[in-house]
Amino acid sequence: MKKTVAFYPSIHDQNDLPPLLGRLTWHLWPWRAQIDAIKLWSPALPDAIGAGALGLDPAIDAQYAQLRGLIQTAAPAGDEEAKAALIAAPPALVFVWRAPRTTAERAALTALREAVEDNGGLVYVVDRDATQYEGSYLLWGCYNTFGDEAAYVGECRGKFDALKSKVKHDRAYVFGTGPSLDLVPQCDLSDGDSIVCNSTVANEELLDRLNPIAIVAGDPIFHAGCSQYAGEFRAKLREALEKRDVFFVTVMRDYRQHLAQLPEHLHERVIALPFADDKKRFRYKFDEDFRISPEGNVLMLLLLPLAAALYDHISIGGCDGRPASENQYFWSHHKSSQFSEDKMRNIKEVHPAFFVRSYDDHYASHVADIQRVVDALENDGKRIDALTPSYIPALAQRLVWSARAFSPAAQKPALLVSVNPDATDEYGHWLSYDRRMAEEAARRGVAFVALGNNKLADAALARTPYLRRAFEHETWGAGNQPLHKISLPRLAEFEQTLRKHVAAIRAERPDHAIASIISTPAACRMRWRCIASRATIPTIASS
Repeated sequence: MKKTVAFYPSIHDQNDLPPLLGRLTWHLWPWRAQIDAIKLWSPALPDAIGAGALGLDPAIDAQYAQLRGLIQTAAPAGDEEAKAALIAAPPALVFVWRAPRTTAERAALTALREAVEDNGGLVYVVDRDATQYEGSYLLWGCYNTFGDEAAYVGECRGKFDALKSKVKHDRAYVFGTGPSLDLVPQCDLSDGDSIVCNSTVANEELLDRLNPIAIVAGDPIFHAGCSQYAGEFRAKLREALEKRDVFFVTVMRDYRQHLAQLPEHLHERVIALPFADDKKRFRYKFDEDFRISPEGNVLMLLLLPLAAALYDHISIGGCDGRPASENQYFWSHHKSSQFSEDKMRNIKEVHPAFFVRSYDDHYASHVADIQRVVDALENDGKRIDALTPSYIPALAQRLVWSARAFSPAAQKPALLVSVNPDATDEYGHWLSYDRRMAEEAARRGVAFVALGNNKLADAALARTPYLRRAFEHETWGAGNQPLHKISLPRLAEFEQTLRKHVAAIRAERPDHAIASIISTPAACRMRWRCIASRATIPTIASS
């Protein structure tokens, strides 16, 4: 049975109509065969929207031409008249395009909501300027009104079985879109299968390098929304699906939206996972329970559940997080794996309320949630490690190094460099630490060099041929301070010295792939600053 959709309150300003029609079209067009009428109290409909000029996906213009016949308009009335008409004949779905501002408007909406919901309908407030999750609510409203989850689950279970047949190893490499993706070309990933996410579809070179079995994305505005940013994502996703033998995995809320934008021959490689009602436990055993927990980030929402469903060993890369002080956005992205600054401005203009938030609160929850999810997987016997540096404690604590991890495809021999400014004499554990590292490197067939302090005695150098004098200062007074209090001259000396010695090692061993390991927490904090300034070697933190 076809259903009616209405938009409330009345639209009096002609300038409000085209942006609303653009959003209306984008979200209802995939469901048009199930819609009886779309009711508006508004001025006369324009012949065209001009989606591009509004910052919307240009594909909306053609969709509007097809949907326009379903839109029924009545002359703009007072909100009381529109409310009375909707209460008298409640539609299946009401989108409140302008949130109530006054007590009277809130009371009117409450009365309307009660009438619609008592009749089995749904009401969602989707004010782009006031509703933080308006993009999500537009998708949910359509899905909950018109969707057939049981049928979609049946389709997607079969496609998930096809994805399982592509698994070739027992290790998954899953990648976010953080700046540390710069390190990935140096990694040997031949012992695992890769899964990537989100705007990585923009990076053809990285896709060639990783050859992923799956691309995942599940954000309501960045991927399934009406902006030009989202349109660019979908265009790149389609290119990836056309050129590569890869699956696209998303959330069930957005399933029909994505299918509607892709040619039919690609539908067999689009899998959607439905949400469970809670996140009391982390879900990934899809043979038993074909649902995901409603987590807040693609790593926990899709990357880790998919990887855990298919693999026992999961290595995480490109999930950098951020320093606590950089709180003006979620976190930084790898430049070649993100869309242009123009597109970023575009999505903020199209969905302004989404970006009005405390990024500190969001990040604190994000860090805690990753710890919870990683702990849950490890308790289930999964092995989790981090392939690239991260500010997220749960990942930083699991950062591992192996000769394989940092050997490029050409299979260059590996050389490990210990950065140990506090190695001044035999007192303490610094030189002992390097001795153990040298023994382990030798066991793995890896060359080893330790960069110590200039105070090292000649006798120590004579006993340990891998040890070199390098640093003028120890880390005390610099690296052991909060980041904002670190001595800049000390930091500059540390970085310049490190660059000089690494350049010398590269010149000595041009045939080696070089990785570095930090031997003290204080030096580690100094090194993160060097990473921010694009130091030349990958780093593995160690305590």
